[in-house]
Amino acid sequence: LDQPILAAMPMDDSTRFVAEAATELARRLGRPIVPIHAQRDWPPVDENALAADAKTVHDDILAYFGQALDEGLTVAEPIIEPGSATDVVLEAAAKLGAHLIVAGPGRPETVRQWLLGSVAHRLVRHARQPVWLARGTLPTFHRAIACPVDLSPHSRLGLAAALRMARVFEAPLKVIHAVHADRHARLSPKNAAVNADRIDQAEARVREMLEAHDTEGVDVSIEVDAGRPSEVI
Repeated sequence: LDQPILAAMPMDDSTRFVAEAATELARRLGRPIVPIHAQRDWPPVDENALAADAKTVHDDILAYFGQALDEGLTVAEPIIEPGSATDVVLEAAAKLGAHLIVAGPGRPETVRQWLLGSVAHRLVRHARQPVWLARGTLPTFHRAIACPVDLSPHSRLGLAAALRMARVFEAPLKVIHAVHADRHARLSPKNAAVNADRIDQAEARVREMLEAHDTEGVDVSIEVDAGRPSEVI
């Protein structure tokens, strides 16, 4: 299997979205799919119960990828192992040389997740591969891909990935940059003029960053505004 798409199947309400996203990405990127599921091993469960659960999960997983199999896409035998979902997925991704990981957005936050972070959060933080969180929608030419940049080396890498995804999905790309400014400071006419100048300078830097990438064939637009980055994005 050459750099497969690793589909982390939680077997909950988001599983269908994971399978649909993994199938569409495999179709567009020409990659095989490796489904993976982590069985809960706490509290301790006997081996017979784990084996019976693995058989049921195996069949259910393949049913989710019925369309992919009908289309002739390569879907490997599911990996089903007991343990922490984060550890099982990250270890498999490293072993297989995964191209990317597709996962669900996670369940509603619990106290444990608030303390330790959800599986989705931990995957995004620790994976060496890109992580696609499937939320039921995929990019299309009707919906732009938003790429926030802070002009750092990491955001240059993010921009390269966003351009690739825009080409893969034939979608427009909106590059977003936030010039940090306090909400109250923006009300002052003097600060508004300063912010306008900073926005112009930041937009010039974003355009300079874009010039280092091949944007041919991609509908790219730039949006620079003053404010808290999370709010602007």
